Amino acid sequence: MMGTKWLLVLLLAILLTAGCGDEADTAELGRTVDYGGTAERGEDMDTIHQAPSNDTVLALLEPACGTCHRLTFPTLATIDSWAGLGSYQSDMPIVFAGDHRNSYLYYKLVGTHSESPANGRGLFMPMGGARFDEEQLSVITDWIDGL
Repeated sequence: MMGTKWLLVLLLAILLTAGCGDEADTAELGRTVDYGGTAERGEDMDTIHQAPSNDTVLALLEPACGTCHRLTFPTLATIDSWAGLGSYQSDMPIVFAGDHRNSYLYYKLVGTHSESPANGRGLFMPMGGARFDEEQLSVITDWIDGL
């Protein structure tokens, strides 16, 4: 009977320490941080990329899109409500939180909105203006992916 108790204690000790490891073990894994970024193996926590804020995105979109959308799409001022909002030009939502590739806004800005998967209509945005460059598109895609 005494041997069974020791066996159970030993088994319990093994189970309780099975998930433990040193820092080298945890450095192998990506780890999620409170503000939505992830630290990859060997990456300094100070260099983690943060998604742009709503204010940053609004500052980019307002001068380019506000001329047309200020009256017809007043939610430009309430950018935080865009996630899941339907589009009249596509079956895709304007912004699909966490995935720019399922967001109609992304396809309108790159000019492929009339092709699959968006299958939308209308002109590219910003209408009559220059297409967004890679840096501007990166702000939009990082924002959507960070929602």
